[in-house]
Amino acid sequence: MIFVLYCPEETQVILYDLETVPSAEQFSVEKYTKNQIQEHIQENHQNIQTQYGLSVISVDEAERNKDASGYHLEKEFGILDELDANDAFRDFLDTLPDEMAVQMLEGKDCTVEICFSGPITGGEDSGNLSAAGAYVTSWFDEASSTLYSRMVIDSTGKEVLERNLAHEFFHLMEERFIQCETEIYAVREGTAKETRFLDERDSDSGFYSDRKLRESKILDWDTQWMALSPEDSYVYSYDESFYSYGESEEDYVYFYGKDPEQVYFLDGYCRTFPTEDRARIFEYLYMAGNGEELHECFASEHIREKAVYLCQLIRSCYPSVDTSSRNIWEKALSEEDWARVHIGK
Repeated sequence: MIFVLYCPEETQVILYDLETVPSAEQFSVEKYTKNQIQEHIQENHQNIQTQYGLSVISVDEAERNKDASGYHLEKEFGILDELDANDAFRDFLDTLPDEMAVQMLEGKDCTVEICFSGPITGGEDSGNLSAAGAYVTSWFDEASSTLYSRMVIDSTGKEVLERNLAHEFFHLMEERFIQCETEIYAVREGTAKETRFLDERDSDSGFYSDRKLRESKILDWDTQWMALSPEDSYVYSYDESFYSYGESEEDYVYFYGKDPEQVYFLDGYCRTFPTEDRARIFEYLYMAGNGEELHECFASEHIREKAVYLCQLIRSCYPSVDTSSRNIWEKALSEEDWARVHIGK
């Protein structure tokens, strides 16, 4: 039996196998069996599948259909960790604009899976970090002729769970950038017909109803992104020996006391790959929009330029996001930067 103790105006406290329960009037106690908690988790999975089209799988299922990352997933972890992670993911999805997750899957010829595991460690053949709090990977399974995209989250890392969810979910989100760019070129070349994405948007529903404006943000978006950082500043490796965390003035990384005009990256990890740079910026913006103070590294004009373009790109590719109000990752932008985002200039 598992007891959950609720204290007025306090964070709930989880108590395992408690023999005696405080009887003070200010406490309320609810009791759940493991089966009841597991039923709640399964119901959550079903709701996520129905509402967002995302499949939540177990570690056992992930092991039966191994991804190409080379990471090892620990399957033995507490049911309350699993409960917290699932609820956190559902809460995260609820902060996104309606239809955004659905639009993320539109036209995507692959199976998108979410897996909550115990600690994640890298094997000798992983080519990645020795351990990870989360990761996203894609691979093609020849046996089933299926393209998979999978996000794995370490459920035990509660202190960084929300941050990891924002970071890794962005990796899934940005696959649509490629898709939208491909669609535009295909229509221009006459090899594809107009899609719902390419149709003109209702001018009352968003600021990016101007198709030329929208396409200007999407076409060659990766080249536009690269122009926002010094040449050869990405190391294209997860090996920490290839990048530093800001001690050197030549690495363009934020460090306490460094001149903001020398800063192009939030931390050393951003220099690994452009996709990690974008995901980290989205992560910081999302956390700031959800109540965390925006990091002082956003004093850098270079980082703000990246943040503005990233927000413009998301609005260009996701019609549900393109509204007159700020999305959660846009809430911490300055008024000046927000003006640039919502009018697309």
